Amino acid sequence: MVAKLFTASYWAMDGWGAYIWPAYGITLALLIGLTVRILLRNQAVRRELTQAEARRAQIKTKQGETKK
Repeated sequence: MVAKLFTASYWAMDGWGAYIWPAYGITLALLIGLTVRILLRNQAVRRELTQAEARRAQIKTKQGETKK
């Protein structure tokens, strides 16, 4: 099996390699791009949530001080 991976006929895929390998490359690039986008968006949402929680805590603290 390993020897088969390094033969020219395997990479050529019976003449269809010029279509198959770019399709694999595009698919891999899209999957990586989508994964990175999801991770970055998750990080941004967590940051926004932390900021919103901090603002809410400040508002509660200020409301508690004005009631005294």
